[in-house]
Amino acid sequence: MTDSQDAFEAAHADVRGLTPPPSQGVALQLYAYFQQAVVGDNTTEPPADDDSDARAKWNLWAGMKGMSRQEARSEYIALVENLKRLAGR
Repeated sequence: MTDSQDAFEAAHADVRGLTPPPSQGVALQLYAYFQQAVVGDNTTEPPADDDSDARAKWNLWAGMKGMSRQEARSEYIALVENLKRLAGR
């Protein structure tokens, strides 16, 4: 396991303990970075238009097409670190 992977896993664990929890928009961004880092490009079928939450997640993740997993991990870590800083941690 690389240092980057360790930092990514630590950041993922830190998200659960954030107080206050991230806003819905930030949570969606975290989801998209996480999916891109773990799975890579979104190749799933888009959800139905009547499921707005699933559609928002799908759109954000699909918008990261071509971003490397390493870059997505780095962006995820940076976002979590910023949230921790804002929370005074």
